[in-house]
Amino acid sequence: MDLQELLGMASNFQEARVLLIAHDLGVFDAVGSGKGARRLAGYLGASPRGTRILLDCLVAVGLLRKRGSRYYNTGTAKAYLVSTSPHYMGPVLKLNGYMWERWSRLGEAVREGHLPKAEREFISDPVKNRNFILAMDLLGRDTAMKVARRLDLRGVRRVLDVGGGPGHYSMALVERSPRIEAVIVDLPLTLRVARELIERRGMGGKVRTREGDFFDPQCDLGEGYDLALASNILHIEDSAHNLDLLRRIYGALNPGGTVVVNEILVDATRARPKEAALFAINMLAATARGNVYTKAEISSWLREAGFMDIKTVRLDGRSTLLMGKRP
Repeated sequence: MDLQELLGMASNFQEARVLLIAHDLGVFDAVGSGKGARRLAGYLGASPRGTRILLDCLVAVGLLRKRGSRYYNTGTAKAYLVSTSPHYMGPVLKLNGYMWERWSRLGEAVREGHLPKAEREFISDPVKNRNFILAMDLLGRDTAMKVARRLDLRGVRRVLDVGGGPGHYSMALVERSPRIEAVIVDLPLTLRVARELIERRGMGGKVRTREGDFFDPQCDLGEGYDLALASNILHIEDSAHNLDLLRRIYGALNPGGTVVVNEILVDATRARPKEAALFAINMLAATARGNVYTKAEISSWLREAGFMDIKTVRLDGRSTLLMGKRP
């Protein structure tokens, strides 16, 4: 890395903050079919000076166009930043804003090992929880479809979706194999949002919900499942909690049943790939005990929980599937 790359790394936050603040203020909705800076300032409840400087910077970074004294959304802004667009990514931007707040306390997290109460925000705050689950739905749909296409669903009738969040994995499996009935186990606020999404997609009869804190050793996951998904949840906790959860998943499966763990993996150095190392920082800022793990670590938990025939499937740059069979 040379000096210019180093300085570029140190200033990368600038464009991100401009985007997040503009979205929070409602700039892209307010622009509409084109407005001047003073009129936009009135819509936003902001100062004319501050609004004009922000708008010109949004032009510079490619999110607005400027003709004379009027500002217009670019195609990218119209597609992803205007709330009436079918491709609106607002929940993802809001999630990045919440992450910004946590990452601004990263020094404290490094010193203390975690941020007190930070991990409870998305559990106890209905607004943040709803936004988080909607963001997970937007970010995870493509991966959910990839997972459904890669799994052997012959003979699968009942699916346990542990920590299934918005239900996108369960719904993708049902779309692939309509004979499947899925049960999502997750926290009450999360399932409130999941039920809306399930009903919206007309899957209320095929995807059910079961309230519970799946990391609680007393949480009843049910039984009689042919397939269990643990997708992007092991990074929330430490090895002891993950091993306990996998043991309870083992008990919930029928003999011959399959568990599928979907995670972002770090290699043995714990420094590659970069995306995984950065995600570990996010877990430091967002959880009390979470981390990213290696293939060897997760495989060892699966074996200790009783699973056999451990297999690995690299799905894409961020997702790897580790599968095991209950004898």
